[in-house]
Amino acid sequence: FFHIILGKMLQPNRINENDTLEKYLCAANVGKNTLSLNEIKEMWFTEKEKEQYALQKGDLLVVEGGVVASSAIININVTNIYIQNALHRVRAKFNDDIRFLRYMLTASKAVGHIDLICNKATIAHFTKDKFSKLTYLIPPSAEQQSIANYLDEKCAEIDNLISLLEEMIGELKAYKQSVITETVCKGLNKNAPMKDSGIEWIGEIPKNWGVAKIKNFVAIKNGKEVLSSEGD
Repeated sequence: FFHIILGKMLQPNRINENDTLEKYLCAANVGKNTLSLNEIKEMWFTEKEKEQYALQKGDLLVVEGGVVASSAIININVTNIYIQNALHRVRAKFNDDIRFLRYMLTASKAVGHIDLICNKATIAHFTKDKFSKLTYLIPPSAEQQSIANYLDEKCAEIDNLISLLEEMIGELKAYKQSVITETVCKGLNKNAPMKDSGIEWIGEIPKNWGVAKIKNFVAIKNGKEVLSSEGD
């Protein structure tokens, strides 16, 4: 149902005089299921390789090694950008919705199936062979599109909620730190007379407080050093 092609191996140096230096995408550009074009690297390509590995709007990119099966769809017009062999480029052969395949990959990864077939004993690899043999559900094309449209809308809502919650969490963490700092350095009585502590980062402290070095009040002892056994 899909054409799957793995990108070009890294070629940092020019081999033939007709090679040209071109931009390419790698696994880092598709991390966390999001396409990032903020940093695009370059390497050498032949004319034939540029035809073979070229990217276009609508292509699905799937990570082959590392964070396997992370994926993103190119939703903007791109020209003269290619892929490195940490990525698969996927295009539909018929009328299948590429978004539906992407959501299927997300579901397969979420339940642990992809990690299982990739054998994460060392560095996981979602090879073209494993990818090609993955079970694919086949609803009618119109239903695939309806499912993808629904998930696009629903996931966008959830992503917005996550962003809001992350912002709130950041604000709460900052508030928590300010409460700790204010209470430790100023005390609980907001109306207490204050004096300069003589310490820049602390500022004023309650008038009946003092300032001294910690060593005058607590005993500090280093732990035992860990010695490596011979041959480790």
